Amino acid sequence: DSVNYVEVGYLSNTGNGNFLSAVDVDALTTRYPCFKGAPDNIAVIFDYGDYDHSSRLPEKRTDNPVAMVRVVAAVRQLTADLRSTLQDIRAKGYKVTLNIMASSHVDDWGALVEVLSAWPLQVDALYVADSFGSLRPKDVRRILGQLRSLNVPLGFHAHNNLQLAFANTMAAAPYTSIVDATLHGYGKGAGNAPLELVLNEVSGTLRPELLDFLGSSLFESQVLQSHGGYTAKFAITGMHDVSSRNGEFWHGKLSGLDKFLTSHDREVKRSRPRVCCLIPARLGATRLPGKLLLPIDGTSAISHTCRRVAQAKSIDKCYVVTDSD
Repeated sequence: DSVNYVEVGYLSNTGNGNFLSAVDVDALTTRYPCFKGAPDNIAVIFDYGDYDHSSRLPEKRTDNPVAMVRVVAAVRQLTADLRSTLQDIRAKGYKVTLNIMASSHVDDWGALVEVLSAWPLQVDALYVADSFGSLRPKDVRRILGQLRSLNVPLGFHAHNNLQLAFANTMAAAPYTSIVDATLHGYGKGAGNAPLELVLNEVSGTLRPELLDFLGSSLFESQVLQSHGGYTAKFAITGMHDVSSRNGEFWHGKLSGLDKFLTSHDREVKRSRPRVCCLIPARLGATRLPGKLLLPIDGTSAISHTCRRVAQAKSIDKCYVVTDSD
C-alpha cells in the first residue's frame, strides 16, 4: 500500500535519448538530483538482448541508490541464457524481476508454467506485462491464477489502450505482491494505471504532498503537456491486440482509419476469441481408401482443404487430426 520503488528509465548499450548506458551513480544523481542520498529504492529496466549487463552493470555499492533491475523478455526469449542473466544480476547484489512482455499473445500459460517450473525461477518478482493494453480483468485473473503455482512473487504492469489499466491492476492486486503505476497514468503511448487511484484504492488515503503535486503548475506544464494522452488510435490497437506503434501513421486522423484496419486484418491475430480449426483426416475409408491423399488438379485433397482454411481470416490456428502417421 505504498510506493516501494521508483523506476528511472531504460538501460541500453547506446544510451541514446532517454536511455541510460550504464548504472553510473554520479551520472544518475546528476540527471535526477532528487535521488542523491536517496534510500535504496530506485529501479532500472532493460530489454533482454539490448544491454550488456556483464560489463555495464556494476556490482551493487552502498552509495548506489539502484536496488532493482527489471528485465523485459518475450516468451520466445525464455532460454538458459536469460536464466543466467537473471542469476548474474542477483549475484551482483541487485533485486531482479522478469517482465514477460506481450502477455496477451501467450497461447498456453499452463505450458509456460511448466517451462518456468523446471528452471528454477529465481527472481524477486515475475511480471505479467499487458504490452498492448488489450487484456480484460478476467484475463488478468486467469493468467495470474495459473502463475500462482510457481510460488514466486508476482507483479503486473498495465497499459491503458482500452482504458482498463486501473481495472486490470485492481484485478491483479489479490494475486500480486507488486504492481506498476504512474502519476496521472502518464507514460508512453496510452499510459498506465494512475498511481493516485491505485494508492487511494489500496490504502484509502493519499499523502498530501502527492495531491499538491498533482495540482501543481509544474506537473501540468512538464508532464501533461508532454503526454499526448489517450486517443482513438490506442483503442484501435488495443482492440486488435497490437503495439500502438502500428498505428503511429494515423495521428488521430479519421482518413487513416480504413487503411489501418484493412492492412492489419490480414496479419493480426486477435487474442480473444482464438478460433482453432481441426480438420479430421482419417485414412481408414473403405469405399475410397486413402482419399485424402488422392490428387485433385495435381494437389492432394487434404492440401486443398488446408489451403482453403488458411484463407479464413477468423481462424487463428489449424490442425490436421489423423489416426495414422
